[in-house]
Amino acid sequence: MEKSRKTKALLIVALVLAVAGMSLGFAAFSSTLTISSSTTVTPNADDFKIKIYGFTSEEAAQTFISAGELSEESISDEYSIALTSGNVNDAENAVINNDNLSISNINGTFVSDESGISYLFLIINEGAYDAYFNIKDYLGSFGTINYNYKPTCIPVEGTTPELVEASCNGFEQAINFMDLSMNPLSKENDVYFLAKEDAIFMFIIIDYLLNYADGPFDVQFKDLQLEFTTNPQ
Repeated sequence: MEKSRKTKALLIVALVLAVAGMSLGFAAFSSTLTISSSTTVTPNADDFKIKIYGFTSEEAAQTFISAGELSEESISDEYSIALTSGNVNDAENAVINNDNLSISNINGTFVSDESGISYLFLIINEGAYDAYFNIKDYLGSFGTINYNYKPTCIPVEGTTPELVEASCNGFEQAINFMDLSMNPLSKENDVYFLAKEDAIFMFIIIDYLLNYADGPFDVQFKDLQLEFTTNPQ
């Protein structure tokens, strides 16, 4: 497509993740652990506690990324600020719900291609047990989750469906996990280990690379679920 045709197509492209982002769940304890022939210990599921935090401002997030500085005022257990690049409007805060371990409301409006929106989260194991999570179905290189499916793109009235389909291939979504020093997590047998009282950082990144559409359209990504458990298998 000629450059002039492409430039005319750079109208408002809305990104709407309808059911939003990511949910993280943990496996409930379902049986007793036998210690000896005469003694049993019943683990308490309340002692297995994973909690999510977000960053309260773009400055707080950028300060941590650049200098590694973190304070209680810079994080929240209710929301995380949106970080944008390129031409993105109306980027909304991600909403954190620690009652059901979910992240929602990852929304923004991409006005042109070569733009992106990202969120930074802190996941802390505040429980009494070590935790593991298996993401072998999503793993890419260097601890990055690469999606093998494209999002669903829905043209707004007046937008050419064929051009929307071509633009839909311009979206990329990835999730990065890093330790507190911002190093990508190493993996062993596709299982990540999160010790009690330890923490990891998680980036959710959505980039829009190529636009061919002649009008606005909505974009919906599937949910991702990660199961945290005390069992490394």
